[in-house]
Amino acid sequence: MVRQATRCLALSAILWWLPQASLGSTSPPLDQFGSVRKIYPMPARGPVKVDVLGPGSGAASIRIVQPTGRVVRRFRFEGLTPRTWQFVDIDVSGLPTGVYFLWYSDSTERGIKAGRRLVIKR
Repeated sequence: MVRQATRCLALSAILWWLPQASLGSTSPPLDQFGSVRKIYPMPARGPVKVDVLGPGSGAASIRIVQPTGRVVRRFRFEGLTPRTWQFVDIDVSGLPTGVYFLWYSDSTERGIKAGRRLVIKR
């Protein structure tokens, strides 16, 4: 029971830190937002717009992950304009109320370029 409480406390700290995080990048962040600038609306109830920075080349992907680490949704985007901010649409209408992670990465999938907190409220 103590282990589970410690794990929940650690996840809470990660959720607090995520809005400022730019993860998995070996180069300095392009700006204070990493590669995801905005998620709208928040809290989400259905379709969501995510403002992302297009990858240098290839496709990009977004994964919605539960705090336990389980991936519950995957989205892949082809043809994004390289190194330009643009909105992509994702549908989270089937997910239950809760707090999730939104991981954004390029086509190499070698590292997460940005992580954000995603709150879903029904």
